This record gives sequence, structure tokens and C-alpha cells, in this order.
Amino acid sequence: MREIRSNEGVEFRLVPASRKIEGYALLFNTESQDLGGFTEVIAPTALNGVLEVSDVLALYNHEENNVLARSTNGKGTLSLNIDTKGLKYAFSAPITPLGEEVYNAIERGDLRNSSFAFTVSENGQTWTKNGESFVRTITQFDKIYDVSPVYRPAYLDTTVAARSLDSIKNEQMLMEERDEIKVEVKVEIEDEDDAIEDTMEGEVCDPTEEPNADSELIEIVYDGNVYTIPKCIIQDQIDETNQKKIEQYISEMESSIEQLKKQCS
Repeated sequence: MREIRSNEGVEFRLVPASRKIEGYALLFNTESQDLGGFTEVIAPTALNGVLEVSDVLALYNHEENNVLARSTNGKGTLSLNIDTKGLKYAFSAPITPLGEEVYNAIERGDLRNSSFAFTVSENGQTWTKNGESFVRTITQFDKIYDVSPVYRPAYLDTTVAARSLDSIKNEQMLMEERDEIKVEVKVEIEDEDDAIEDTMEGEVCDPTEEPNADSELIEIVYDGNVYTIPKCIIQDQIDETNQKKIEQYISEMESSIEQLKKQCS
């Protein structure tokens, strides 16, 4: 799905003898205004290999029936050049009523903003949290569809980015929930001295092996569900005064907890 962004800082340059109009469609490493819970930055890598496979129109106010110039796979009446600042576009205003209108409006200073339409590659973005907001960095465009001189910045269609942000927020929430996971261990010991003696005898337990009929079992209660495992797996962790060792052990069981989460979902 296409997205639209505006560049309000564009400065058009006119070359009267050739009726040439020049401006920047987008700027690199420049943070946008708030786009609804996030801002956006375009990395200098974002246009790598893109113009060679894009059919880009220069449109007046994003209207496809108001075509001023065109670049197909990097060639045509629309010139597109990437420099350290961003994507620069240029075209000669056609000798038509539309071309005259656009050229004169820019000359008067009435027409002074620019917008562009694009899609982002599947893995062409990164998200970072910045306080209560997020920053979306576009690292790779898929295609650029048009560059348009506009009187007012076009409506910022951020639907695609918003969906991606929702996904990032959901992942973050799951990570926070995972960090808050509490595993309750229910163990009944008739004689604590016997438990210590068993541990000192060096009982060996492989958590990857299936428990046999002689294994002493305990219950793990996770998220309201009860799971049974051999007692020897955590025999040396049952001392209530040794909370740090228990937390360390639970941390080492992270992969097992992830499997339990899938079973509970």
C-alpha cells in the first residue's frame, strides 16, 4: 500500500531560459513532524536500486491527470538524482496551460511545497523508542511512485506505518509480560534433612530426559496451568532463602517457558 509524505522545506529553483523546475522530493536524516505517535527518518540507503525499477511521475497536486514529466526506470523527461541531501528532481515545465500554471505559481512563490508517494520494502524499516514516542527509520524503499509540487502538504497516509507500529508495540508488550512472568513451584518435603542429604549425594538429573516410573515428581503452576516435572530438576533450588539462585535457574529455563507460553496461548 502506498504512503505519502510531504517535504515542507523544499525550495524550488527556476531556470527561466529552459523553463526548468528543480526541488527536493525528500531529505535524508531529517526527522519528520509527529505522524501520530511516531516520527520518521529516511536513511541515505533507502533509495539504493529503487529509481532503476520505478515509474515515477511528476504530478501537480498528486493528480494523475496532471502529469508534468515522467521517469521510467531512471530515464525520461523527469530527472531524478540522489545526493547527500536527498532525492532531487527536475523537469522542464511543458509548454501547455498546465505547465504555464505550475511555472508561474512557483515563480510567484504560491507553490512551494513538495510531496512524494512510495512503498517500503518488506524489511526496509526499523523502529526505536524515543521516550513515549517511536522513531521509524526507513532503510529501504520498494518503489517511488510520484513527486509532486503541491500548494498544501498532502494528507499524510500513515496507515501502513501505523500497522507496523502496532505490531512493534505488541511485541514490546509481550516482552514486558515475559519479564514479569512468575513461575510458582509447589514442593512438599516431609524431611528437609533428607532433601539436603539427597542433594549432597550428587543426584544427577537430565531435564531433557523423560521421567521414569521411579522419578519423584513436582508440580509447576504457570499461568493457571499445572505441569509435572521431576523433582530433581530443581532439588537444589527449593531453599526459600536462596531467591537469587531460583531466579537464576528460572532465567536459564527461558526456552522452556517460551514453549509453555505457546501451549497456554
